[in-house]
Amino acid sequence: MRWICKFFVLMMVAAPAFGADPCTALPEAARLYLIANPGWAVITSADLAASDRTLWTRQHGHDCPGFALADLDGSGRPFAALGLISRRLDEVSERIVLVRQALGGLEVRVLIPDERASNPVVLFRLPPGKAREWESDRELVIAHDSVGVAWLQAASRQYYWTNGAFVCVQTAD
Repeated sequence: MRWICKFFVLMMVAAPAFGADPCTALPEAARLYLIANPGWAVITSADLAASDRTLWTRQHGHDCPGFALADLDGSGRPFAALGLISRRLDEVSERIVLVRQALGGLEVRVLIPDERASNPVVLFRLPPGKAREWESDRELVIAHDSVGVAWLQAASRQYYWTNGAFVCVQTAD
C-alpha cells in the first residue's frame, strides 16, 4: 500500500513537468525582454509549418524552437537566444536577439533585426568545437558555445563570439 501512495505522490509532483511547455520556461532576462517588447512572442512549434514541425521534433525532441541558452563568451553568464515572432494585421515578422541580465538592467544584442517571415527560424545551442563555413569550406574552431539559426529545409547560420564581437558564418544553404 505504501508503494502505491509513493507512486501517486511522485506522479502528482512529476506530471506538471512532463506537460510543461519548454517555450514558457524562460530565464528571467528573457521574460523581462518580452514584457518590454509587447506584441512579440517566442517562436513555438505551433508557429512552424507542418513539415518543419515534424523535422524539428525529430531532431530536437520537445525543445523550444525559439529559445536556446548558451555561454557564448565563456563568462559563465549565459545568454538567452530568442527567436521572436510578431503578428500584426496581415504581416508576420521575426527577430533574433540575445539577452542576459547585467548590472542595472538587460544586455541585449540583436542578431537579426525585424524582418518579414514566411516561415519562422529555429534556434539551438551548439557546443564548442569545429564548424565548417558553407561557401569556402573553411574549418573554424569555436572556443565557446554558439547559437545555430536555421531556416529548416533551406539554410543555417552559426553565431559565435570571437575577439570581442559576435560573428556569423553560413553553415548550410
